[in-house]
Amino acid sequence: MHGAFNSPYHLEFEFISTNEVKNPGEKVVNPSMLSMNKRSAVEMSIGCCSGEKSTPLKTRRLNASFGSSSVSSHSSSPSNATRFITLPRHFSTSESSVPVLSPSTYMIISLKNNKIKSRVDSFSLEQALFFEPYEEAGIHLDLLKALRGADLPKLRSLLKEKEETHDLGARNQFGENLLHIACRMGLSWDLIKFLVEDAKVHLNVRDRFGRSPLHNACMSAQPNFNNINYIMEKAPLLTVFEDDRNKVPFDLIPQRCFERWTRFLSEKSILQTLCSDLSKHKGLSTKG
Repeated sequence: MHGAFNSPYHLEFEFISTNEVKNPGEKVVNPSMLSMNKRSAVEMSIGCCSGEKSTPLKTRRLNASFGSSSVSSHSSSPSNATRFITLPRHFSTSESSVPVLSPSTYMIISLKNNKIKSRVDSFSLEQALFFEPYEEAGIHLDLLKALRGADLPKLRSLLKEKEETHDLGARNQFGENLLHIACRMGLSWDLIKFLVEDAKVHLNVRDRFGRSPLHNACMSAQPNFNNINYIMEKAPLLTVFEDDRNKVPFDLIPQRCFERWTRFLSEKSILQTLCSDLSKHKGLSTKG
């Protein structure tokens, strides 16, 4: 018995039963074995078997009623017709159809309206005088474990020991200090405040790529706005200092976070406070 089965991969399967083996000397073929033959280009373009006399061994029938636009048949025989369902495509829509400007654009517009520079080059004299000299060293493992575990009591105890190996102001092989790591991880504001005010860890430190702790805080996919607001209040100049790739911290904000950032900047009047703080630095003024 021969049959053709229309598979979704446009292959023709030929089933051979043992009853067709008439010569006793021939090898008996297992009924479960299949011989797969490539179909011709014409049959593949039609989407079904071209032989009218062959009866499919298995045909899926669709009992549900579909509209003519969603069901198309490739066979003229209504009884043995193989029907194909064309499902409509579903396009994902964003939560907000209104495009949101990047926080960096908001900041640039706000600073320009107040006659303040929106960018300071990484090789400028202003940055050279502001940042600490670059260095690479190593951070003790106990400090890293306590920081990554957000163990503030452990960090306080290590600070009181005053051992040289537990220097909280140390930097790693990339020039990062503990503030770089904490801001990138989005740790709590209490820990950031402890590092700055109690441990005296410097905010004016750049890593190998010229990035400050504010760069790391802004590039996080889960931004901690309490930390960002605190750093901008303590060191507002960091917002306009570029890294070695000419990126200010706001340029590194992920696009999926634009809406949250815009809400943060507008609700707490962050840009107004920033403009007020930067206006006190004469080197940033663009007036005259």
